[in-house]
Amino acid sequence: MTAQVIHEAENSRQHARYQIPARLVIDHKAYPIANWSVSGLAVKLPPEVTKSALLKGRLVFNFGDIDTVIDIELENVPGNRPDGLFGYRFIHIKRTQVAMLHHVINAYISGDLIHTGDMIEIVRRDAFTSVDKDKKVAEMSGERNQVVFRLRQILGSLAILALLLSLVAFISYTLYNRLYVLKSVAASVNGEVVIVKSPRASYFDALPAMKKGASVKRGDLLANVHLINGGTANIESPCDCTILDVHVPYKQFVDEGAPLITMIPQKGGDLFIEAKFSFEDVEQLSLNQRAEIKFVNGNMIAGTVKKIYSSETVEFKHSTPLKNIASTPVSYVNVLIIPDTKLPLELLNSVATVSIDSFKSND
Repeated sequence: MTAQVIHEAENSRQHARYQIPARLVIDHKAYPIANWSVSGLAVKLPPEVTKSALLKGRLVFNFGDIDTVIDIELENVPGNRPDGLFGYRFIHIKRTQVAMLHHVINAYISGDLIHTGDMIEIVRRDAFTSVDKDKKVAEMSGERNQVVFRLRQILGSLAILALLLSLVAFISYTLYNRLYVLKSVAASVNGEVVIVKSPRASYFDALPAMKKGASVKRGDLLANVHLINGGTANIESPCDCTILDVHVPYKQFVDEGAPLITMIPQKGGDLFIEAKFSFEDVEQLSLNQRAEIKFVNGNMIAGTVKKIYSSETVEFKHSTPLKNIASTPVSYVNVLIIPDTKLPLELLNSVATVSIDSFKSND
């Protein structure tokens, strides 16, 4: 079988036209097609049909006792046609339909017989089957698996979103702490303690009642010291105090001025926090700022900044010989912090860390 091919030099034509037998059915009426291609056809139609620029119909091919029908939409191609033919181009044509048209053309040109199974295989070919992703999942896995698939997609998206939010939060937290949160270089629990010292070089003789944690009144006898040259001297309590520590064992020799007993007044002797901050933070420090104090045992309390002062007093600078004064400047300042809650005496001298949020304090 030899197919007749019509070649034209029109710039607008994209495919060669073939005179392969086919019919165009419109409103249950069949019209023989003069020639056609994969992009359009030429057909002679009555005037009542050609009034509309757009047509819907069926392209019919006969293969023995079986007709193959392709539903098509046509758009009129304007132009003078002396042979009475009307040109139409295919619109909204699917890839499976184009594949079927190519198969018919190739079969006629090669003289092969077209089988119905061949046409079915073309329609079923995955490469030209447009299936929505959700429908494909439903067909392959069922509605239940589709829900699981969708759930996994949502969970995956949420996990990525959570990761991004965590990263943004971490970066924001790090920047905030670097810009506004001041950290102490060192900090410890301190108090207005009273140190009782040895009046002379002597042997220390503490009374049995003098022990750690005991309360004494002003003028109470605390201990005796036996002087080297003979005689004794009494040591009395300088205040209504609580004994924090006894530094010298019983009958121990002590030099003049050696510390014997450490006490803290029972009134006005509350413990406080003394922290050291870098000089770089001085501009962001101010009185009455709120501070967060954390002890080595993990407990945390809040406090208020009550005093900011140099780590070296004026008296120390003027009374120290020049050769003993450090040549490098002091690199930190002292900050006195009064805690909101009264601290137990057991915390005296314990270390801590102090944080001050300068941004909140300036609000």
